Amino acid sequence: DEGYRKGYAPPAATRNIKGITIDATKGVITIETSSSAGNGTLLLVPFTDNAGTPTVLPAPNATDSVAPGVVQWRCLVKGSTAVAGVSPPDNALAAKYAPAECR
Repeated sequence: DEGYRKGYAPPAATRNIKGITIDATKGVITIETSSSAGNGTLLLVPFTDNAGTPTVLPAPNATDSVAPGVVQWRCLVKGSTAVAGVSPPDNALAAKYAPAECR
């Protein structure tokens, strides 16, 4: 099932990016960087705010229903706090290599 990946075609690797994937069930975008860009993993985590608690997006279904509320995004880099049950990976990108919005 393609879920949140539906219609996505990964771009070719570049000098700075090894690859980009999207998790089918949670919509988390994983960006793997090369050694010239910090050699780590940056996560972009979508979530909704459920009464003050960040909540993972609902599982996609055949009717293509949307998440309730406003979808927000948080970057996870080395040292970030988990959001909606998603933690930075062991090989998380150092914050100094992340976009300014993610530091």
